[in-house]
Amino acid sequence: MQRRGEWIWRDRGVPFGNVDAALDQNAYVDFRRTFELAAVPPSAPVRASADGRYLLYVNGVFIGRGPARCEPLFQYYDEYDVAPQLRAGRNTVAVLVHAYGRDMSWYELPRTHWSRTFGCGGLFFECDIEPRVDSDGRWACLLAEALAQDATPGPTGFAEVYDARRALDDGWTLPEYDDGSWPRAVVLRATGLGIAPDTVPFPHMVPRDIPQMIIEPRDAASVAVAGELDAPDGVDFVALAEGRLEPIRDCAVTALEAMLGRSEGAADVQLATGRAVALLLDFGRDVTGYPAIDIDGPAGATVDVSYSEQLDDGRAPVQRATPIGGQNVHRYILRDGRQSWAKFERAGFRYLQLTVAPPPGASATVRVHHAGVWFTSFPVGDRGAFACSDEALTRIWSAGAYTMQLCMQDGFEDCPSREQRQWVGDAYVESLVIFACFGDARLTAKLLRQVAQSQRRDGMTQMATPGDISARYPVYIVDYCLYWIMTAGEYVLHTGDDAIIAEIFPAVARALAWFERHIGLEGLLVEPPGWIFIDWAEVDRRGACGALNALLVMALRHAADMAEREGAAHLAARWRTLAERTSGALERLWDGERGVYVDALLPNGRGRHVSQHTNAALIAAGIAPRERWDAMLDYVMDTARLVETSTGLRPGATSAIDEERQVVLAQPFFMHWVHRALAAAGRHEQLVSNVRDRWAPMLAGGDGTFWEHWHGRDSRCHAWSATPSYDLSREVLGVRLLAPGFARYRVEPRTAGLSWAAGWYPSPRGDIGVSWRIDGGRFTLELDSPDGTLAEVVLPDGRVIADVVSGRHTFESA
Repeated sequence: MQRRGEWIWRDRGVPFGNVDAALDQNAYVDFRRTFELAAVPPSAPVRASADGRYLLYVNGVFIGRGPARCEPLFQYYDEYDVAPQLRAGRNTVAVLVHAYGRDMSWYELPRTHWSRTFGCGGLFFECDIEPRVDSDGRWACLLAEALAQDATPGPTGFAEVYDARRALDDGWTLPEYDDGSWPRAVVLRATGLGIAPDTVPFPHMVPRDIPQMIIEPRDAASVAVAGELDAPDGVDFVALAEGRLEPIRDCAVTALEAMLGRSEGAADVQLATGRAVALLLDFGRDVTGYPAIDIDGPAGATVDVSYSEQLDDGRAPVQRATPIGGQNVHRYILRDGRQSWAKFERAGFRYLQLTVAPPPGASATVRVHHAGVWFTSFPVGDRGAFACSDEALTRIWSAGAYTMQLCMQDGFEDCPSREQRQWVGDAYVESLVIFACFGDARLTAKLLRQVAQSQRRDGMTQMATPGDISARYPVYIVDYCLYWIMTAGEYVLHTGDDAIIAEIFPAVARALAWFERHIGLEGLLVEPPGWIFIDWAEVDRRGACGALNALLVMALRHAADMAEREGAAHLAARWRTLAERTSGALERLWDGERGVYVDALLPNGRGRHVSQHTNAALIAAGIAPRERWDAMLDYVMDTARLVETSTGLRPGATSAIDEERQVVLAQPFFMHWVHRALAAAGRHEQLVSNVRDRWAPMLAGGDGTFWEHWHGRDSRCHAWSATPSYDLSREVLGVRLLAPGFARYRVEPRTAGLSWAAGWYPSPRGDIGVSWRIDGGRFTLELDSPDGTLAEVVLPDGRVIADVVSGRHTFESA
């Protein structure tokens, strides 16, 4: 983009070239620019960005938050039209920017020459009006001292400690506020001394390619008193949150329901000296967003806000910062009177705990007018739908869609509570779920670009990007690169959009060249460098791992299809030949005595370890001969043989299973491929039973979301587990693609022991409506086919109706 605005920041009194990023680690800076307008223009386009994250206001009205997660070399800017917020006369643009100064789950500290020159933190702003109010040295800025800069860091954010006594007047975003005493901003530009261009932060900026997130208020479903606890003067607020709870004795609480926003008034919390009260709110299911309170009390009183997906002894357990998760306890210190606060960073939780304490050495009454969350997620409509005669399956489909929605933010997320990282393998299953539930491909396109941007010089891609994983850690997941290629293939099939493929195809070719370099003489990948993940289960990854090689075959086929669309026939032929060679080599894993494939080919011959993973992948990829499928599935679906494990089998490790008799159970992530194998073999009733038996228990606790593992001890909202929503739409409704972009598709419903099913499958050409019913031994199917499509209908009696044009149609069979 051609820029008029400058990158600006506060003056730190340090010359360019000597700025340490740690100087502004966890710094919040307020910016203002006031200007006069003779009249309101018909439009006022704005472009805004920040090194970190910003909140933008115009004349006191909240406009937006950004930028979306991005690679520093491809810095996003956001676009708005703020004309509706402008007025004739005096106007003000106000921005709060949070600088991180360290890598986060979704942010990379720039590591090029400009970060060493400028440190961290920056604001960029342009507005196409006269007079120009682009970011420059005329802007006022001030360090926001209400937010503690020395707070505990974690990958999902810093602990937020907000002292309202040190905050600016609430009107600081309005034109009437006087910023005359504020320092002026410094332009972040270093001269090239006439021999090179000037150095500026983020020299390459691109427009945001996804919409702004939705932000809307959500109330809790219920509130309960968690208890009373000691609050001695000077106690650390995290320690206070861990204090021993006792029944309410010295304090008192009344009108708790008023906190839920369903009645007038407020909850009164009467606090004795040195005592605190913990109030627990239950949202009824997991949510993601910004915890918020509306409160009235004396200066120096505190509210500690903590949250969790699960309870420990009736309270939200404290989570301290670790490499995979941030601290979940934050503090708000009151000023006198009524006030409101919302957390700056997003969190995922079901339970919200408020620990309310009086000022040191005093008793107090604190009134909580409201406590809730500003819910946020990617803006998708409810285009997809599914219901059937089994209420449990209907609930499972909806829970999968909701789990997916919570993990759709400014990128894919593995989970909103613990990490918030964009893991590339997770996004394969997540993309398919989104296609079936929401029909929205924008996050997938963004992911495909950002993985390509993360590519290493040797061709391997990062396992989670952008963010701290790709920035700080040299490890990568080998199979996640393959999932990226498969996601690209599925994207083209579901959207018909070739443009993104043309953009990333060179990176796909470099990635597959990496894999070719690590294929042995036998035609198999043999212990390639890097982390072979497969699943959180004891799959044998030693030697030539069967599941990994099956994924390679599927990725090669997707890549060959892309190569043909790109006119690269020589690469298409090369990759198809390699896929067939690898498929043939996998025959060496066949154990004819047991009628299954083992997990790995070891240096001394075929291993003995058996998993659902390898056998499902070889069936789903069409590698195993069809005549073997039933025996394979009989063996690996036998519940008497299945063992749940959680770690991989690597060199030197001892197996946790009896390798001669037992089979490793797939965890929810890889169960996607088990379902693909069952569907390929025509075992749809067994597929549906597996969905019912494995996923219904997750909903028994009321979270409304699916877990990372079957045991549920870790993340309780993990979208890689949402495959049933895709499976039920694809198999029970029976909607399958025959041509990219749904120009042609098939409807082949699988009754799977059900008496009826109905729903909608989104497509780029319109939503496909399918409703079928069995009544008196008669099968009736109603199809709503969008304009511009041709459908092929396959009825349960085997009859095929080809070239069904758009419109509503009814079909019957015995």
